[in-house]
Amino acid sequence: VIFESMSDGTEFFHGFNEDRMLGSDLRYRRAFAGHDVVLGAGFLSGRNQMDALSEEATEKQWALFANDTFDLGRVTLTAGLRYDDLERTDPVWSPSLGAVCPVGDHLLLRGYVGRGFTAPVITAGVTSPAFGFVGNPDLEVEHVTSYQAGVEGDVPGFFWYKVTVFRHDVKDALTTITVDDAGNWTYVNQDDVRRKGLEVDARTAVFHGFALEGGASWLDVDNLTREDDFSWNADYKYRVALSYVGAKGLRALVNVHNTHWTTPERFHPEADPVVDLHVSQEFALGEVLLEVFGSANNIFDGDQFFNEKFPNPGRWLEAGLRCRF
Repeated sequence: VIFESMSDGTEFFHGFNEDRMLGSDLRYRRAFAGHDVVLGAGFLSGRNQMDALSEEATEKQWALFANDTFDLGRVTLTAGLRYDDLERTDPVWSPSLGAVCPVGDHLLLRGYVGRGFTAPVITAGVTSPAFGFVGNPDLEVEHVTSYQAGVEGDVPGFFWYKVTVFRHDVKDALTTITVDDAGNWTYVNQDDVRRKGLEVDARTAVFHGFALEGGASWLDVDNLTREDDFSWNADYKYRVALSYVGAKGLRALVNVHNTHWTTPERFHPEADPVVDLHVSQEFALGEVLLEVFGSANNIFDGDQFFNEKFPNPGRWLEAGLRCRF
């Protein structure tokens, strides 16, 4: 890991960082008597070694979960329950309930409520003198209660759409605090936070091989415990794409995407739209299918980052060949 100054290339940090994660999932699904049941388990083990840390950071967790989807007249319900056992925090139970109700032939109403969590990052309990960070091994998870409602539908022959509103109530939110006069800092479970927003997705029908699609999301965050301007959050993002699929294996996609951050101006954030072009052509050679592809990424060399010390890549190209047989 090497960090250099944007202005003159002066190196101000040079270190070693290695993450290793190993995980597995097992699922069993069975439908009977009007129920569609999914049972499963998961396991994850990992470690992080960094010369900026005072010791190695480790993480182990396993989980059991069950979901049942069934009909109550016109309404389809999905009930779920998950249990997570984590190495560094107390175990967590996560129940959920979702519902889908059709209105006519081209409109669905959706609703969801559930509890979940966000675990501290693997290195949050280990001190890093190089970054002025004091590890807190007593951190617990953020407890999140989520509410979602929305509609999904289509106008046959014209377009498909999906609109979702959401609210996430977070208790014991992870917050940074200063621990001494030298400016050293750490994480604590301190605040109650509410995040609410809107997501929109839409896609047109295909016309002579062309289709237009896009999506956008807006987010508003309120600290219910204290005053906080919530810098470093993305308050909105959007994506618009035009795709083409030809009859002889030609595919093309022009994609425009943008993320706007609420970063303080002293970090000189930028929010230029970034434009990418992807083109591919397939060829059949007997039993072998070849695909030649090429991409021009960030065509107009736009700047899109929350901190000038971590800029996005400029204009870059790639090309290659895929073979399937």
